[in-house]
Amino acid sequence: MLSFHERALKFGHSLEALQNGDEIHTTRTVHSIEELRELMHDGASPEVRQARIRQYEKDHPKLMDESNGSIEALHLRAAAAVHADRPLSHDDALALKHVFPTKVKLVSATDKTISSEWTLGDESTPVSLNIETLTIDQGGYINAYATSVTFVAQTVVNNASGGSSGANYTIGIFGKPGTAGTAGTNQPQAANGQDGSSSGTPSPGVCTGAKDPTAGTAGADGAAGTDGQRGADGTPNLTASFTFNAITQNPIYMLTQSGAGGQGGAGGNGGAGGNGGIGGDGCQSGCEGTQSADGGNGGNGGAGGNGGPGGNGVDGHPINVTLANDVNQTMVQSGGIIAAAGTGGAGGTGGSGGSGGAGGSGSGKHRSAGTAGTAGQPGTNGTVGAPGTYTGNPGTISIANGG
Repeated sequence: MLSFHERALKFGHSLEALQNGDEIHTTRTVHSIEELRELMHDGASPEVRQARIRQYEKDHPKLMDESNGSIEALHLRAAAAVHADRPLSHDDALALKHVFPTKVKLVSATDKTISSEWTLGDESTPVSLNIETLTIDQGGYINAYATSVTFVAQTVVNNASGGSSGANYTIGIFGKPGTAGTAGTNQPQAANGQDGSSSGTPSPGVCTGAKDPTAGTAGADGAAGTDGQRGADGTPNLTASFTFNAITQNPIYMLTQSGAGGQGGAGGNGGAGGNGGIGGDGCQSGCEGTQSADGGNGGNGGAGGNGGPGGNGVDGHPINVTLANDVNQTMVQSGGIIAAAGTGGAGGTGGSGGSGGAGGSGSGKHRSAGTAGTAGQPGTNGTVGAPGTYTGNPGTISIANGG
């Protein structure tokens, strides 16, 4: 494998500045997968990189099948080309042309000490790191989220024994959970019914000839809330390759988890039913009175929308650790966590029924009150969305000697 100085020169980083203690960060535009592979190469032997191809094909047989033309499959085969020298088919090479030019972040440091979180990337462009001596003090840990990483350190001094603040691992390679589905639309209350017209008084003391009062009209039914949308599938942890020529003090603990499915969107709430209109009053004049009209019925509440289904967890991409021949593999320990499927969204609440309108007034001599309208029925609640159907396996962490 290349030395620290040789990798720095490949990155275009000043050896003088590095020797003076500078930490150099640059971003380079690359125009082909061959150029990207050159900058992301971790120095592992051809035999080790061939073993990685077998791991890709074992873990992801469907995606590595070149008849699979999905974007997910294309990106995974591109990662195998960069991190494991797997040849691209003619069709894959053509399909990947639109990716370029792209960018890669390059980082070099002679001495790097961490005592808190160091994030290598969060859904960022690929990053390639060249560190001569990495010192991890208590509280220090490293994370990468859905970012392709090559990390070469000549020496790692791990002074952190066990868990540190915020993490119980040394290096975490993670995916990203899918976004939650969009919630359904909540509906407003429906229109109220119109009040009825009253009889009036044709002449003082006389109701003969008075027009009949009209009943209040029914309130409108509430609209149903719309359904919540499906949660997005997770984003996988991307391939990360680590090379360590020496590890002292405590072992490194690597943890990985791919992206969990997003929660389904909640269903929208149904609209309340409109209230019934008030019945018109009958005639009331002197000693005469007539029947008042009935109130309108309340509208029914709208049904709540159904919750959206949860998204799926996704399988993680392989993670490679290459150690110098004299480094005991027990100095790197590892673990993986299953990426959960997303939960279904909550169902929307059904709208309440509208109130029945009051009957026309019965006050006064010989005037009878109208009957109040009946209240509308409440809308049914929406159902909870189904959970996602697939949990994502963590990326396989492979440890090998032979840089």
